[in-house]
Order: sequence, then C-alpha cells, then structure tokens
Amino acid sequence: MSNSDDMNLNVQDYDQEDLLTLLNIQDKDPINYDDIVNASQPYIEKYTSEDNYDLANFFQQVQNQLLEDIDYDEPENIQKKEVYFSDICGLNI
Repeated sequence: MSNSDDMNLNVQDYDQEDLLTLLNIQDKDPINYDDIVNASQPYIEKYTSEDNYDLANFFQQVQNQLLEDIDYDEPENIQKKEVYFSDICGLNI
C-alpha cells in the first residue's frame, strides 16, 4: 500500500467494516479509542515520513471517521458528559 494512485482515497466510499479491516482491527470487540489510534497512527507516521501525504491524509481521515463512529455508537458517552456537567454546575439533570 505504498502507491496512492492504486486505491480509492475517499473515506466516504468505505463503510465502517471496511475501515476496520484496513487497520486489521475488525475482529476486536468492543473497539475503543486506543485501538483505533494505535492501529492508524503508524500508517500516518509512515506515510508522512515518506512524503506520501495523500496516504497520510487518508489514514488520518480513516482515524477521524472511526473515532467519530465509536463516539456515536456509545450513548453512555453522552450520559457521562451530562453527569459531569451536572456535577460541576450543581444541576439536577
């Protein structure tokens, strides 16, 4: 995967399973923030150091998309934010 001309670099054209497979983390369950960052960051760093900014950017977008997906997939994140907010402000939500 060293030539960006050989692959589709539009992250929107891939579903979540495709992106997880690309990072070889499709079999982990549940997948968390660290799994995604630890799997994608080496690609970002590798392609950046090789001056292959198209692929570095693609993997950054993959990382961003998957992190966004898990944030939406975990409704307890919203609950935690509400509890934290209410604790600070003394509100009873």
